[in-house]
Amino acid sequence: MYRLAPLLLEPWVVVPCISPFMVRRTPSGGLLPTAGRVDSLDELAKRFMAASAEERASILDSELAVAGSHVDADVVAVYERAMKKVLKKGEAYVDTEIARLEKMLTGGNVSVKKATKFALKRNVLTAFQA
Repeated sequence: MYRLAPLLLEPWVVVPCISPFMVRRTPSGGLLPTAGRVDSLDELAKRFMAASAEERASILDSELAVAGSHVDADVVAVYERAMKKVLKKGEAYVDTEIARLEKMLTGGNVSVKKATKFALKRNVLTAFQA
């Protein structure tokens, strides 16, 4: 029986994984701030936040599907949910949700799988702040 040695990767290497996101990790195993984010959807998020309420609805309805057509549906769903929440609750939702996720991540009572999910969501929400 052969034993496989662990593969050491540089921090900028993107490794396909089982999760719905392309997870970018540091050599120590932590997530990079870009993990779970997609450049085209980040640009759309910036335009969404800069737009008026009517334009935001249009961006959500038409442009999100086009911008996310080349991306995994689970990734697009995170952006879509954030956009819907901003429409419903206002721009303060982004800061409030990031703070809530940070609190859960620093609390230490979260499984590794959930912590990764929360960190990826937090990373996507930061695209809405910029």
